[in-house]
Amino acid sequence: LAADIAPGCPAAGVAATDSGAFGGGSGGSGGLVFACTGVKLTERQQQGLVAVGTLSAECSPRVTHLVAKCLRRTVKLMCAICRGVAIVQPKYLDRCAAGCAASSRRCSRGPGGAPDERPDLLWDKDGEAAFARRLSLPGYALAPALRRART
Repeated sequence: LAADIAPGCPAAGVAATDSGAFGGGSGGSGGLVFACTGVKLTERQQQGLVAVGTLSAECSPRVTHLVAKCLRRTVKLMCAICRGVAIVQPKYLDRCAAGCAASSRRCSRGPGGAPDERPDLLWDKDGEAAFARRLSLPGYALAPALRRART
């Protein structure tokens, strides 16, 4: 395991779970595995991430969530879209921290675990319009693209 901070997710004190491919940590055992693109996590967001999962340095089949502030064409974002990975805003990690603050053990999905990500899914109309223009995809929308990738 690498002791480096995951590229694209500057978060002092949160080590990446591996040194190359996304994944590792608890992703195979039901835990959440996060990757970040274009985001600097606050201390509270780092705590939320550690409470519910692990951080990965790159995008791999084990990544369950990508943290992003906006829809920008990055390798990690394109990988997440192709795989149908949940793309959440950083505030999701704030809610993870709040939901797990009283627990001394790691939270997990389910009752008392990580919160529902739906309220914090990335929604960026300007970014979608820019994607549509740059990639010649009239009417492009992130949510339907992710649904198609999951099927």
